[in-house]
Amino acid sequence: MRLDLFVYDPDGKARGYAGLQLDFAQQLWLVEEDSQHAWRKAGFGRSGPFEVKDDDVVWVWEQEIGNARRNTLVLTDFPMGRLDAGDTGNGRIVTGRIGKFHGGTVHWTVVEPTKPARLPAALEVLGARAPAMPSELAA
Repeated sequence: MRLDLFVYDPDGKARGYAGLQLDFAQQLWLVEEDSQHAWRKAGFGRSGPFEVKDDDVVWVWEQEIGNARRNTLVLTDFPMGRLDAGDTGNGRIVTGRIGKFHGGTVHWTVVEPTKPARLPAALEVLGARAPAMPSELAA
């Protein structure tokens, strides 16, 4: 899934845009676009793990070599169901690389939703041959 992040400092001043890729299969994130240096100011690295904490919260973690891992960003308003292009939410910067970003915010927009995983060919064939479910069981 690809997100556009619009980064704001704690005073609400816009600091730029960054493109973030979330890989839910591996629970990893990657900065794909940061030409305005928004992530470089707010974050410490260009990739790391993330963790789904609640129904609508994602914690973005970073760890520099030799240092403890830190929670850089919390994405909120993040439904765990289907997300479509154009869906939006917010978040906050917990620990920024530059101190003045601590407590800043982000606004995220889904640019490219996660593509559903494709079934192995054998299962697709079996699914095509499976009998229809009786209507009394489908309800």
